[in-house]
Amino acid sequence: MTAVLDDVKSRLAIFGYEVQPEDGWALSYCIDRAAQDICNACNLDTVPDGLHYAQVDRACGEFLQAKYSTGKLSDETTQAAVQSIKEGDTTVQLSIGSSLTQRMAAAIATLQNAGESEFAKYRKLVW
Repeated sequence: MTAVLDDVKSRLAIFGYEVQPEDGWALSYCIDRAAQDICNACNLDTVPDGLHYAQVDRACGEFLQAKYSTGKLSDETTQAAVQSIKEGDTTVQLSIGSSLTQRMAAAIATLQNAGESEFAKYRKLVW
């Protein structure tokens, strides 16, 4: 979990969010929730190494959604978080004319749904 936590903190820094000491429990919760979502979708007991970054992005999405919905993200953080998203060979461009709220919601939704196209590779059938 330490590797995932470190990667989540680094990923949040990319979006302009500086992790605070009081964020520890919330980050752990979001990481565990992302792991549970992935394991439930794939019928697995643990998150495979190949879905590590999907877990990191999903945890970041959950965390940012919680912060955003409670009004605990500053304008500077939300502005930085929605400039552009590039992950590997996938690029998500948010429309220029949309409002800050729409762009933030799109960025968070992209993070929360990360890796879904990769789940099929790891999915197990349960009888």
